[in-house]
Amino acid sequence: MSGTPMAAGCQMSLALDEGACTEVFQLDESGRHGEVFTRRWVVELILDLAGFTADRDLAAMVAVEPSCGAGAFLVPMVERLVESCRLHGRSLDEARLALRAFDLLPVNAELA
Repeated sequence: MSGTPMAAGCQMSLALDEGACTEVFQLDESGRHGEVFTRRWVVELILDLAGFTADRDLAAMVAVEPSCGAGAFLVPMVERLVESCRLHGRSLDEARLALRAFDLLPVNAELA
């Protein structure tokens, strides 16, 4: 089926071992919002793969975190942005527009 588009209305499911899933994610125990908390090592890997690294002039870019939650991605992104400013001789004020973060839940936005 490789290379074949899925028919309209067709759903694909993937069964994951619970242990494998919790190795990468921490699930919201309350189950109220379907939140998933990404482990720090996974966040670091994703940021590296996306090229969001301190050796680049991150203050010259704009990154959007559309679901900031408690800051699993946002905190490492800020850390990398600060380091990038240091490496590129920029003030933090120059980086104030480089990150945008949003969340549907006000309490999460306040935490981040």
